[in-house]
Amino acid sequence: MRRLALVLALLALSAAQRSCGPEGLQKFYAKIREFAESDDNPFKDEVDEQDQAISRLESRIGIIFAEADKAVNQAEKYAQVLDNLEAQVEGIEGTGCEVGEFNCGDGFTCIDKVLVCDKHNDCKDGYDESEGVCFNPFETDSVWIGTFITDSCTTRQPQNMKLTITDAHPQDYLHSDVSVTAAIYLEASNFGEHVEANFRLHGDYYFGTRQMVFQPPEDDRLGIIIQYDGHHSRDATGWVVRESSLEKCAEIIFHRQ
Repeated sequence: MRRLALVLALLALSAAQRSCGPEGLQKFYAKIREFAESDDNPFKDEVDEQDQAISRLESRIGIIFAEADKAVNQAEKYAQVLDNLEAQVEGIEGTGCEVGEFNCGDGFTCIDKVLVCDKHNDCKDGYDESEGVCFNPFETDSVWIGTFITDSCTTRQPQNMKLTITDAHPQDYLHSDVSVTAAIYLEASNFGEHVEANFRLHGDYYFGTRQMVFQPPEDDRLGIIIQYDGHHSRDATGWVVRESSLEKCAEIIFHRQ
């Protein structure tokens, strides 16, 4: 009986489309909606039950997505904690390789830093050419704010510095490092005197050591080395170093804006 009613409704709809025209068809649709919502509709109870079932299903799906979002956020937090721990361990124990060498990620294979990101796989699994390794955090137009932690060598004794990367491009002849140009702004207030200074820096970012090395911009021959740990793309530790001995005489914590 219900199937017959449905067939008759479909036939009526087809006839209305052929003969009623736009205005008549709108009136016909209005009648159908009125009938569907009335108590005379034999399917009304089933439709109401289906609407309730759909509402319950939507509610359950919403709960599932909310739980999934929580799980993803927790996983990201755990991943960040693990990255922090790994970075701290590497900072304490080192990479297990000599100065100027790169660890292939297996704990014992070391290659020269100039072989890293040179478009040839030198580690067995190609780790030295992977996307995570061949990533330059000091890209063009990036801005880094540095806070001085210690300083036993600069004459201005600044509290903060602003480092703006104005250009970063691969070397034409050596793919293992990136040529970087930057502008640095220093600000210091000591003994009631406010000092500001601007410099232009030139240097290189080395994929194999994850170090940004800036040449000394002044006659005091103090350069800047910034160490990226490979885990925190927006944070790095830097030092002011004496060119002659590479002695670290000031420490700076950098954060990317």
